Parts: sequence; C-alpha cells; structure tokens
Amino acid sequence: MKIFNENDNNDKEKLKYYAEKAKEAINLNINYHKQKEIYKNYIREIKGILFDKDKIQDNFRKIIKQLKENKDKLQQEYEKIKKFKYDIYYKNCTDELEMGRPLLNQLKSDKFTLEYTLSQKDNLLKVLSINMKNSLYFSLFRQPKRDTFLDLKEGD
Repeated sequence: MKIFNENDNNDKEKLKYYAEKAKEAINLNINYHKQKEIYKNYIREIKGILFDKDKIQDNFRKIIKQLKENKDKLQQEYEKIKKFKYDIYYKNCTDELEMGRPLLNQLKSDKFTLEYTLSQKDNLLKVLSINMKNSLYFSLFRQPKRDTFLDLKEGD
C-alpha cells in the first residue's frame, strides 16, 4: 500500500486542474474550427453569388426557393410537434375513461348554465330596484293603501 504525502496530492490536484483546462481549450478549439468552416462556406457562397454577374438573378431565385422550402419544412415540423403536444393535453382533459379527472365538456356546460342563471337573477334584481325607485317618485306605480279597520268605521 502506497502512502501519498502532501506534495503528491497537491501534484495530482494540479494535474487534474490542468487536464480540465486543456479539455476546455480543446473543446473551444474544435468549436472554433467548426465555426471557421461554416463561415468559409458562407463566404464562398456569397462570392459565387456576387461575382457571377450573368447568373446573379438565377442565384438569388435559387436561394429564395431554398429559403422558402426550409421555412415550410420547419413550419410543418413545428406544427407536428405542437399538434402532438396539445393533443395529448386535450385527450387528458376530455378522457372519459379516467374517473378522477373532471370532464371538460361537463365543466363547460355547467359554466354556461351558471352564467345564464346569474344573468337572469341580475336582470330581475335590476328591474325590481328600478320599480322600487319609480314607486317612490311616481304615484302611478304605487300600490293602493290598505284601509285599516279604524278608517272603515270613520268612513261609515
């Protein structure tokens, strides 16, 4: 069994530290080389488009066509992903086999009936309050006063 002293442990830590630094530098270097290749391709394409004066319109048309195709392709992929994701959520909400989950259609119909009855009651309250105000100001809307027994004796 080998026993390490402090210098050996310190050297191992230094080696690990420098190995991590070297790995990061290598990864960055690889990334920079890939970016350099991409930019070289861009520059080559742009030079081919700009310096070929006879075919410049054809080149732009080709590029526009490629961009439209790429856009349509990406749009279709996005729609597939979006449709798949929201279809799953919709099925989970409306699945009648799951007994623990509320049914979306039932909730919608309950909400509709509650809103309808609430609006009916609100309208009834508004009409009654308007009638009360009118009965205070106008005699036409007042109820006839009831005669008491004493008034009947005096009237006779």
